[in-house]
Amino acid sequence: MNGPAGAGKSTIAEKVWKTISRTALIHLDEIKWMISDCRSDGFDLSLALKVGERMTETYLKNGVDVIIEKAFNEQQYLQPLQDLGEELADKVCVYNIEAPLKVLIERVSREREQRRPKDLKRYWKVETPLP
Repeated sequence: MNGPAGAGKSTIAEKVWKTISRTALIHLDEIKWMISDCRSDGFDLSLALKVGERMTETYLKNGVDVIIEKAFNEQQYLQPLQDLGEELADKVCVYNIEAPLKVLIERVSREREQRRPKDLKRYWKVETPLP
């Protein structure tokens, strides 16, 4: 799933994921955010992409379909995943999700302000503060 922030990629990907058995849903941003001091300079996205490629490869080799959700601004990020899918899967589909600019701006400003910290809570729960 590809498209700009706020277009609804995550929402659509999760709805599709819930309806198809033996399917893994990979959010590359969430992999990137696992790095404690995540940067937006492209390095952390490249690293997340490598992790996502390994996950995708492992799932496909074990008969699990994969949905990958990310705003692929550049073909260099999308191409390795497409190549991997073409090598290991029966079919590769790239869906470009779009929305009107006004809707994108509204969603990003309203819903995305606290997304990273809130989403990370599902990965771990700290009962007591770390020393």
